[in-house]
Amino acid sequence: MKMFNGDYIKKELHGIEKSLASKVEIFMIGGGAMSFHGLKDATKDVDVVVRSPEEFEVLRGALEKCSYREVFVKTGAYGRMGASGIFENPDGFRWDVFVNVVCGGLALSPAMMERSARFLSLEKMEVNILSPEDIFVFKAVTSRERDRDDMLTIFEKGMDFDAVKKEITAQSAGSTDRSWLAFFFLGLEELTEKYHVAVPYYDDFHELACEDVLQRIITDFLKQPKTKEELLASIKYTKEEVTERLDKMLEEKLITVDEKGRLRVK
Repeated sequence: MKMFNGDYIKKELHGIEKSLASKVEIFMIGGGAMSFHGLKDATKDVDVVVRSPEEFEVLRGALEKCSYREVFVKTGAYGRMGASGIFENPDGFRWDVFVNVVCGGLALSPAMMERSARFLSLEKMEVNILSPEDIFVFKAVTSRERDRDDMLTIFEKGMDFDAVKKEITAQSAGSTDRSWLAFFFLGLEELTEKYHVAVPYYDDFHELACEDVLQRIITDFLKQPKTKEELLASIKYTKEEVTERLDKMLEEKLITVDEKGRLRVK
């Protein structure tokens, strides 16, 4: 598979910027960002996040003017990532472009943007690279070739796992779509099994993922309103586990109780 170094990526960025109809700010989250952190020599694509559908359309137009064609990948690891668009040029270099979220709800948060570093400031394009910690988080929720290798590279370089835990905890609180949590923990699990490394807060991340699984089961069962007793009889979890998760979901206003005492998804 053909790989592309930082000089190639910078050349593409400058060329695409000249074709933009209006200003766009992008955040690089994958291998391209790693190359500019000095953590990777080359990559086959860049993963970028923009913050609005309008910016996505402007970027799409510029990519098409620069001989990129949109490719459609609906299955496998690429399909699961939920990119708003995947674009490839005649060299085989790809842009995976996301609008604010990746893999079922993991968002480009204000804290991530604050930790990012400005890489390029051009007339119509601002390019930021995420911190190694946040690149690690996004790599964990994906499962493409070499993602676990990239996670190991970042891990071995040294990273602030307190920041990672704070980010994951903050994003999981009150989220209506937490399916990314299971992907995140799966990424950590695959990393530890493949490379036998000890990831800080591993048990805490496992607990969050388990909570997400239970929450999704509850949400699925409450597609039709049910009383708490009916719910308890329907799923194979302890009363304490279900009650604790229901209390949290009520507190976060993810479910409500109707006039007949039935629980329903809000």
